[in-house]
Amino acid sequence: MRPSSDSAIWYLEKADQMGEGLTDEDGRNVDLFYALQKSLKDVSPLLMQDAADLASKYPELFEQSLTTLVSSVCDQFRPATAAEFVAQLNTFIRRSTEALVPG
Repeated sequence: MRPSSDSAIWYLEKADQMGEGLTDEDGRNVDLFYALQKSLKDVSPLLMQDAADLASKYPELFEQSLTTLVSSVCDQFRPATAAEFVAQLNTFIRRSTEALVPG
């Protein structure tokens, strides 16, 4: 059964574990996932520290947000780099925590 949001992870698992061939779109999704992984080393220490601080302060929200964002990596969400992904993650967590603060 396909998980919601057509994640690149699903395509990797499909190819690695099931031995099924990938469509062109599946291949693009997998390539994107590997490109993000490769560019992780280029994420600034400041951005990574920001993510670590958010993870420490909001561990459950961080894990849920990370899982949600990773699952959305596909043709609809194509961050060009891991830095773009982490920045989006941090923004998502901040918006979520701001929404919880009574106004």
